[in-house]
Amino acid sequence: MYNLLETPEFYNNIFNTISDPLFISDYENGHILQANKAAANFAGLPLDELIGKTLIELGGWKNKDERWKFIRRLEHDGHVENLRLDRIFKDRRIVVYIHAAKINFQGRQAILVHMKDETADAVKAEKLQISEQRLRQAEKIALLGHWQYIAESGHIHWSEGMFSLLGYDKSDTKPSLLKFLRRIVPEDRRDVLQSYRNAITRSSSEFSIIFRIRRGFDDIRYIRETGSLNFKERLFVSSMGVLQDVTNEHKLTLDLHKSEQRWRNTFNAVRAGIMLIDRNKRIILANKAVAEIYGVDLRSLPNACCCDVMNCGEKGCDQCAINRAIHTGKTENIEIELPTINKSIMLNAAPVKDQRGNIDYIVHVSHDITKLKETEQMLRHAQKMEAIGTLAGGIAHDFNNILTAIVANTELAMLHNKTDMQLQQFLKRILLSSTRATDLVRQILTISRQSGDEPEITSLTSLVKEILKMLRAAVPATIELRTDISSEDITVYAPTVDGLVKSP
Repeated sequence: MYNLLETPEFYNNIFNTISDPLFISDYENGHILQANKAAANFAGLPLDELIGKTLIELGGWKNKDERWKFIRRLEHDGHVENLRLDRIFKDRRIVVYIHAAKINFQGRQAILVHMKDETADAVKAEKLQISEQRLRQAEKIALLGHWQYIAESGHIHWSEGMFSLLGYDKSDTKPSLLKFLRRIVPEDRRDVLQSYRNAITRSSSEFSIIFRIRRGFDDIRYIRETGSLNFKERLFVSSMGVLQDVTNEHKLTLDLHKSEQRWRNTFNAVRAGIMLIDRNKRIILANKAVAEIYGVDLRSLPNACCCDVMNCGEKGCDQCAINRAIHTGKTENIEIELPTINKSIMLNAAPVKDQRGNIDYIVHVSHDITKLKETEQMLRHAQKMEAIGTLAGGIAHDFNNILTAIVANTELAMLHNKTDMQLQQFLKRILLSSTRATDLVRQILTISRQSGDEPEITSLTSLVKEILKMLRAAVPATIELRTDISSEDITVYAPTVDGLVKSP
């Protein structure tokens, strides 16, 4: 037991100079006998009002039972150290550590209580604890982990997220570079180490790399690591890094890349020329068909003016589908002829609008209809020929009726005049010519699709001789016809047109 009255100088120094609250309370009833200014400030009372109160009234003890537990501890040990009290005092929270000892004060037993106000530090510690807890939760949610390395001591710190990310049990794993490297896929390990070496060698403050780790036989994760290095007078001092599991992000990136590649392949596979053109008629994107249709280099198309590609001049023309689409805000179609490349092109220009309804860009589609136009011309020609054939068929039908009468009358004349041989000869020629005319009519009807085109056995030798007779009558006498016809009769089984064998 200390006797403060025997050491007044010490007593005076304590109560007048110490900044922590000091109380002297009666050992029996707990009334405050003396206190310093810091105690009065702590209690929020004038010093004279503080004297006579108890620590229970001030919130030091919850009740008498708690005070007597303190007394019994004091009697057993002779003193009390670092007794933590966490209380609500005058609507505010206080955290104090109490140091107490039994003393002799003015001839009575008393207790000297020294309070160390740790409220601010306790609040900071709790906030830090909450912050660390939130960090752990954030790391878990975001699949994050962080590490820190101190060069001088060689100490390595891993967060809980780091252990979880690498698949290690925190309770039986000591953080080390070796354990970290073991998780990295061998093909990526060298790149990771090289990124560290480069950062240290070049005194770079930051580094970033993506690599793979293997946590199991088929459990491979993609990791993005971002770190920073600290240097002092160009000497490496410490470093820290943050790791994030970006496996899902990587898969999405791969899927996006595949989708984009699929779209580009489809875009370039379309035979129509497609261009995306801005309001200034500059090409944003074009497919391969554009280069093929207009005979230009695909690499030269981005940012080129569509007028230059289509050879329609710098200002374009009033009939330009793009100008129309920009003006009307609707899809416009137009057919143009390009003499420079000898092609006919069907153009479609469709405006694409943004959320505000303003035109963002134009989808310009070019269809090469040159072959289609040629086919249309051939079709028109065929239709004309069909019309001519129909007309010829009608004429041939009427002519065939006339020939029927001529043949019939010729055959009757030959029956009635068998004695006149010269007349018979004339009539035979008439009959032969009529027969040929009949065959010609039949062939005209065949061409006009009004008669069958049945194949028959035809003597080529006879056919050639008949044609020669017709030619002798048609060609001038100044022209000599020389023939070399085989004596063997050659026949074919085929349809004939105009007296000639029809090609298959």
